[in-house]
Amino acid sequence: MARRRQSNPGKDSPSTGGSGTTLANYERQFRDTTLGRKLHAASFSHKFFAEYLASTKGTTILSSSAADEESYEKSPDPKLSLFTFHLIQALRGAPEALDEQLLTVPKLYDYVSTRVRRDSKSYRRKQTPSFSTSATGIFVLGDFRLREAGKSLAADTSTLTPNTTTAEPHEAPKSAVVSAAATALSSDVLTSLKEAASHVALQDQQLQARASALEARRQEAKLGFARLAENVERLWAKLHSQVPQVHRASGNAVGVVQFQLGNGWLVTNLNASNFVEAGYFPLSGWDVVANSQIIANQTQPSYSWSSSLWLLKRKGESNYRWYEASYWHAVARDFEPYAEYPGEDADCAAANVFGRANFAFGPCLIDGECENEFHDRWIWLLSKAAQGKLRRPAHMPFDWPPSL
Repeated sequence: MARRRQSNPGKDSPSTGGSGTTLANYERQFRDTTLGRKLHAASFSHKFFAEYLASTKGTTILSSSAADEESYEKSPDPKLSLFTFHLIQALRGAPEALDEQLLTVPKLYDYVSTRVRRDSKSYRRKQTPSFSTSATGIFVLGDFRLREAGKSLAADTSTLTPNTTTAEPHEAPKSAVVSAAATALSSDVLTSLKEAASHVALQDQQLQARASALEARRQEAKLGFARLAENVERLWAKLHSQVPQVHRASGNAVGVVQFQLGNGWLVTNLNASNFVEAGYFPLSGWDVVANSQIIANQTQPSYSWSSSLWLLKRKGESNYRWYEASYWHAVARDFEPYAEYPGEDADCAAANVFGRANFAFGPCLIDGECENEFHDRWIWLLSKAAQGKLRRPAHMPFDWPPSL
């Protein structure tokens, strides 16, 4: 973000930028200003330039990506994100970022945006920097006209990259920075610019950290669903080996597996898209990365008995494992026990806080050493449904096997 002050705003005041058309209008307005005309006639003095800078005020914001995009961390410099890398190249005076040897906000945005979009595409990502401004003129961030003579008036951006020790071919000599009276940037603007760059870098780091954490959770969920699918396959093998007339069918939805025996159906949701972001269980402290459901359906008389399957780590645990939990509701439902979904009710139950939803059975592990017990429970429920004997338990919560 860059800011300047002006006591008497001029008439050539652009509104906002962001799209290509608006940015073009912004630049055209600059061409119509006195500085714009003198710039291309190369006929302005340092005194006039300093007065122009002092009379320009407003706010300009450069964002590293669109609101619905993630900022990509990979760049030619491993210490910098993609956006920050190109931003600093422009601030150092990359020739393609200059307009008649001046570094202006529109040229900086055009330079950074073009390269970020190009490079992110090469990484098979999409990242589109955005631009908005409300100013009385074009902000000039650096004057590189005297660079060839070693007297560049560009801002010293060395504090933006503390690990950089060697100058790049187009970098202005740091020793050439002169006093504020002779520079293109006043001290308050330079400070604001450095603060903005630091702020952008911090935002990039935070976005990268969140993106990395989110990707790690998605991978954990993906692996968890693979383990759950294997668990259900072993359940199917037990069923089919003992009762060959059990029929297997794919559900109408993606990832749904169904086993049918007479009047009963056993349905499992293996859709790996049932990913759970962090923060859904603040009261209980459950770290849930995925959820699923398993259901015993009875066609006649109609009844449905279901449980939630949670891929989670409870407090003190080091690995994510699958747990089964079924619920009963303070307001009686037609079919109980039932499966809950991520949210306040499931969290209250997990925290042992009496609320609308409460545990009817569980939570208990269903994988590893507990897999056989999980299989036995649901084969028992399918058997009851196949005979039309599945109904609401006599009381809740209940131990296994329940009284029907």
